[in-house]
Order: sequence, then C-alpha cells, then structure tokens
Amino acid sequence: SLVRAFSSQLEANESIPVDIRRSIIISQMEPLYNSNKKELVDFWVVWEPDAFDGRDAEFVNAKPAHDDTGRFVPVFSQGGLEPVIGYNVSGLDDWYVGPLKSQRDFASEPYDFTYANDNRQVKLVTLSTPIVKKGKSVGVVGTDLDIDGLMKMVGGLYANGSKAVLLTGDGTFLVPHSTEAEGKNMKDMPPTLREVFEKAASGQAAQGQFTDEATGETMFLAYAPITIGDTGK
Repeated sequence: SLVRAFSSQLEANESIPVDIRRSIIISQMEPLYNSNKKELVDFWVVWEPDAFDGRDAEFVNAKPAHDDTGRFVPVFSQGGLEPVIGYNVSGLDDWYVGPLKSQRDFASEPYDFTYANDNRQVKLVTLSTPIVKKGKSVGVVGTDLDIDGLMKMVGGLYANGSKAVLLTGDGTFLVPHSTEAEGKNMKDMPPTLREVFEKAASGQAAQGQFTDEATGETMFLAYAPITIGDTGK
C-alpha cells in the first residue's frame, strides 16, 4: 500500500542532507497525495520528538508542517499542507500511539467525520503504519479513506444479478446487499448468514444459502476475509 511503501522509504531518510530533509519529504508527499486524492481524504506523517533530524527546536510553529512542539507533522489534504492535530490527545490517538507501540499496521473501525469548511458529514477509516529504525518506532505514516468511495467501488462489482457486500471485522455492513441491511450487523441476519460470516471472520473462506425475507429470493453466498496489512483485522 501507499502508506507502507512510504514508511519504508522514510526509514532510510538519513541519506538526505539534514538541512533540506524536511522540505524534500514534503516534496515527495505532495505528488503521492495528489495522484491518489480521489481515494484518500488525506496523507500524513507524524514523527516522535527530535526523531526526524534532531532539529525540532528550530521549527516551533514553523508553518505549514509544524506545530508548537516543532515536530515534523505534515498532512496533505483538500485544504493543502497543514500540521497534523490530535496525535497527542489521550484517548483519541490510537491511530498514532497504536502502531507506534505495537510496530504493526493499524486500521480503525469506521467513524463519523464533519468537514469544517462545509459541515459535510462522512464516514472514514484510518490506516496507519509505523516508521521503524534499528528496532525502534520513530514515527507513523497514515491516511484516511472515505467510506463513500469504497462503497462505490464495491458497488461496481455487481454483475448479472449478483451483489457484492462489504463488512467490518465486527460484522457491520459497510456496503449492504439490500436497503433492509443498511446499518445492521450480521448478528441481526438469519442464522445461515451469521454462520457464514463467523467462518469468514475467523480467516476462512465460507459459503452458504439463504432466503431473503424481504424479497423471497433464494441467494447463494460466498464470503472471503480481507486482511489489512499486519493489523490482524
């Protein structure tokens, strides 16, 4: 993925002269975001204190990619380049602290987000991965994905009367097979459906057959798990 590939690239950034290192990383991030912004809401990096180049004190409140700590925390989004916020808010920082401590990829459950400029509400998923040097986590790279775009992509898989569905790890429908299933969980579905999902959730491909109560149609199901990096999800 883009996030993991860029993390690997950053793990070798000592080859960049220290006096231009921050500007070079920004110049690398911008085209990566711009070429993927149809799918990505943003693209960001957060470094631990002085872990990037040991020069945080020189960049306190230096816009546009630093905050009042001087840490290198650039994020590209529709609003341009800004410093990342919220990485140091206890209880709301699992997307940063999680991969930093576990040294594994992180994937959030879908959550609601409101754009400040137009109050538009969307559902997002955060994906992030640690930057590890000599066995130590020194930062995190991540992105936020708009679920609406994901729904359109999965919806495009429908063909010849078949229907594609997408569920979270806990069984909530992200892309349902019918309007009746919107916002519901697999636990609300008929027993055959639940059994098939439980197998898929355990990492097995599964299949089964059931009758849709809303339409009376008999449907054949085939589910397969999708694993995101090494998140375990």
